[in-house]
Amino acid sequence: MLKYIFYLLHLLFIFISFFFCFFYWQVLILHFLTILSWYFNNNECIITHLEDNLFDETVIDVYNKCRRNGYKKNNRRFIVPYYQRYPLYLLFTFNILYLFYKH
Repeated sequence: MLKYIFYLLHLLFIFISFFFCFFYWQVLILHFLTILSWYFNNNECIITHLEDNLFDETVIDVYNKCRRNGYKKNNRRFIVPYYQRYPLYLLFTFNILYLFYKH
């Protein structure tokens, strides 16, 4: 049960980072920390690593198991794909510019 709560929180943070940034400037701190962690960890997600260490399974594994039969784990499951990173980069840049323009 704890595992699924942890996965839900991971997904909730992703949701918050994309949708609440228009309402709260504090979400930019979450964006910055996420981008910084990707930079220092070769585009790998720290939370996904933590999930794997704690539960020997990640939210990505659970999702892929639900979608496909015969899913096998690989080492690339920690890497955040470019098509998921770039929207966050753009959103962060846009919101920083908006914040400076607004004040």
